Amino acid sequence: MSPARIGVLGAGNHSFQCHGPALQALAAAHPDRVDLIAVCDRDSEKARRYATQFGFSSVFTDLDRMVAEARLDGLLAITPVSVSETIVARLLPLGLPL
Repeated sequence: MSPARIGVLGAGNHSFQCHGPALQALAAAHPDRVDLIAVCDRDSEKARRYATQFGFSSVFTDLDRMVAEARLDGLLAITPVSVSETIVARLLPLGLPL
């Protein structure tokens, strides 16, 4: 079985402080089960810094492009509450586990 290809939407402070380190530790402990593929943020510098810090292999600033190109098995959408419903409603029809 191939490792799960994981992506992250949102490289802000909460994601950087909590989710990035946890995902990095998970991937280090289980490299045969988890592959950190892509991070997406509207701010390209934040996305690059996140990818470098936590070991993600690609960076995107456009969610649609990331979903189309990264071939993810799962996505963590770490977004402000005010936009979470819109993001989830947009992604659920794609069948991508969130």
